[in-house]
Amino acid sequence: MTINWGTRILLLYVGFVALIGLLVWKSMHTKVNLVTEDYYAQELVFQKKLDAERASSLLAQKPVVSLTPKEIIIFFPPGFSGKNIEGHLQLYFAPDAALDRQFEHLQAHDGQISIPRKYIAQLKYTAKLSWTCEGTTYYQEYPLNLQAS
Repeated sequence: MTINWGTRILLLYVGFVALIGLLVWKSMHTKVNLVTEDYYAQELVFQKKLDAERASSLLAQKPVVSLTPKEIIIFFPPGFSGKNIEGHLQLYFAPDAALDRQFEHLQAHDGQISIPRKYIAQLKYTAKLSWTCEGTTYYQEYPLNLQAS
């Protein structure tokens, strides 16, 4: 059986339209996560984040994040002991924003903050720690692998 050139062109055209339709359908059903939903508002306060990173880089000792099977513990340097420290921790998981975790208004007791791991998925996060002590804001990011512990 032979197919004439008109039928071949029609089959090619229908195949092309079907392929484009499939690509459009697939792209409409692809989940796209933004780093943050309000990135314009965060861009406006970006200089404050840079200032907090600079303040953190000037510290002789930086906070240390330690993992235990039951909790995440943030140890602050001895220079912060006895001072009022209020912190904010964001566990950022790049592939799926639904797995991000926020911990706000954390208060340090004895120079450390403890966060229970009960409701945190065991994934590889980027821990974004922001804390304020005596009017100065500090910011630091840590890789945090909860799978390994």
